[in-house]
Amino acid sequence: MFDGTKNIIAKKKYMFTLKIACFLFMWYTLLVILLIFRAKFGVTIDVGPLAEFLPVIHV
Repeated sequence: MFDGTKNIIAKKKYMFTLKIACFLFMWYTLLVILLIFRAKFGVTIDVGPLAEFLPVIHV
């Protein structure tokens, strides 16, 4: 017998995980781009405002 509710819950969990993975990927790509930019042009980028959001990622 097919259980519809289990399928919906699994799908929601999967979508949630996918969103987090996407967010993390974007975030770390952005950080890498910033680091490359900094190394290439010798520009110091203030990471002060970004540092506030870093703990949110690791939770």
